Amino acid sequence: MDDARLDSLLRESAPPIAGRTARLREALSAVGAEARVTRRRRRGWALTAGLSGLLVVASAGAAAASPEVRQWLGWTPDRTISYLSTEGEACTAAFRLTYQQKQHGLVHSEAEVYETAMSAADRLDLTPARIAELVASQRAELQAADPASPWLALDAGDFEDWTVSETLNDALGLAFAERGIVRVDVASSVTCERAGR
Repeated sequence: MDDARLDSLLRESAPPIAGRTARLREALSAVGAEARVTRRRRRGWALTAGLSGLLVVASAGAAAASPEVRQWLGWTPDRTISYLSTEGEACTAAFRLTYQQKQHGLVHSEAEVYETAMSAADRLDLTPARIAELVASQRAELQAADPASPWLALDAGDFEDWTVSETLNDALGLAFAERGIVRVDVASSVTCERAGR
């Protein structure tokens, strides 16, 4: 088949083009208008969702920090520990335990679990000097392990709070492990009365 014949067949196979009548122009305008409204709705929904998400994230710290909110949500601690931050602010570390009785044939009474946790909390050193050591050690470990860690992006106060919470969790976990106690979940939080918060 030569090129001329191919060009002829292609021209003959093209679909007919409708003329732009007034009715067709109105229909095309209506379709375009509907598409714009749909895009606006999607953008509006995305903007609303984005702002809502931002507000939730921004207020999560404040809500988590408020003992009244935690109690309203049903989170009452089994123990609170008052201490001073490295900057001298009044702080409270709190934890709550959830214990399941049996795992791998080991059975411990709830009293034994709570006694172990309270003893570990009593031995925890949360003096400002010790907290400063813990923060420096935690920061050095994170920088060595993962310099891009999101924990390193926290401001000094939030990083300190996180370090105290992790230290509390580690102390309880170690105490449970020494006693052979398993299946204990620890939820902890730290709040400090910092200026500007």
